[in-house]
Amino acid sequence: MSNYTPEMVARITAAAPLNLAKAKELAADFGTVSYRSVISKAQSIGVEYVKLSPVKRSPKAETPT
Repeated sequence: MSNYTPEMVARITAAAPLNLAKAKELAADFGTVSYRSVISKAQSIGVEYVKLSPVKRSPKAETPT
C-alpha cells in the first residue's frame, strides 16, 4: 500500500521541477508525509529534483595564543 494517492502523485508531477521549498509546501498540504518522503517519491516517479547549492563555509578564524 502506498502513502500517496493518485491525486498526490499528480500534484507532485505538476510541481516539476521540484525543489526544497515546493517539497515542504506539498508535504504541509498533504499532512501525512514528510518533505523528505515527497522528494523520494518525486525521484522514484521520475520528477526532477533540483538540489540547493552547497553553502560555502568560511575558514575558522585563528585564535591568538
